[in-house]
Amino acid sequence: MIFNLFAPLADEFAAFNLIRYITFRAGAACLTAFVLSLVLGPTVIRWLRLRQRGGQPIREDGPARHLVEKKGTPTMGGVLILLALVVATLLWADLRNGYVWAVLLVTAGYGALGFTDDFLKVTKRNTKGVSGRHKLIAQAVLGLGAALWMMWLMPGALADKLAFPVFKDVLLPLGPVFPLLGMLVMMGASNAVNLTDGLDGLAIVPAMIAAAVFALIAYLVGRVDYATYLQLHYVPGSGELAIFLSALLGSGLASSPRAPGMFKASAMRWPTGSAATRARTTSPRAAARTGPAAALGTTPSSASSATIPSRAAMAPICCTAATGLTRWAAARAPIASTAGPATTSCQGAMAPLPTP
Repeated sequence: MIFNLFAPLADEFAAFNLIRYITFRAGAACLTAFVLSLVLGPTVIRWLRLRQRGGQPIREDGPARHLVEKKGTPTMGGVLILLALVVATLLWADLRNGYVWAVLLVTAGYGALGFTDDFLKVTKRNTKGVSGRHKLIAQAVLGLGAALWMMWLMPGALADKLAFPVFKDVLLPLGPVFPLLGMLVMMGASNAVNLTDGLDGLAIVPAMIAAAVFALIAYLVGRVDYATYLQLHYVPGSGELAIFLSALLGSGLASSPRAPGMFKASAMRWPTGSAATRARTTSPRAAARTGPAAALGTTPSSASSATIPSRAAMAPICCTAATGLTRWAAARAPIASTAGPATTSCQGAMAPLPTP
């Protein structure tokens, strides 16, 4: 919206020329989503807690610790991520770009499906929600529609072909199979993240990593100079997806401290947030153009054991940081926990490692 309003004025006012740069708008979208999540987070969580007496029912076939740790924790926390993501994208992206609307369709559709699933679980006080058959049908319709839309947006030479990151000139023609493959990728990834987030609540961090990688890919293949230099397939307009993915990164950064992996969650995001999160990080067409393994092109080098601090040396720092994060989170959104007040014990971390 901001781009469409002020970019035409760049010739008269030099300050508006910044808006023409995708990198500037991507950073602004990330910051906007981050601030929105921080500002609205406590209010949304308090509202969810008031509306959900007792929280979402916990599955009995899951880990036993969830019956204690997640009991009474409200669900639908993914609404906060989706709200910040959509608002930041609409503010900073070029709204004339079809790729932006395609990924917003997948995000909003999968998010609405997850919201409906959460709503049914809370209101009916059971763990069933939307039936598996209906859920798969809705995911298939949304995924197939998005894949067909992106095929229509793509240049004819790339519309139904799959590229490989190592073999620069190899394009595998898939024809009518391509939208079906795209649909299966979105469905499979969404359900995989939904199940993973239901087990440990840590899906937001891998989603942030994937969003950052895909944002870089989208930006590179959306610029003809970089795409030519790196021998990638140029996809006109795909650079705008970097703004969407940067907004996802910002909303995830603000929401990640509430993940159960750091301390007891203030609101569970699954499946409202997790069902949409992986769908949107796998949907950008720019990633498909560079091949399915584009995000795995490099392998981080292993660190030397000599540079890794000892456990005893790092324990005071880690414990201090954990205590500070816990107190900061409690001040922002008070947590009603059945396990009593949060405490941080450093004795276990301070204990020396056993000698062989």
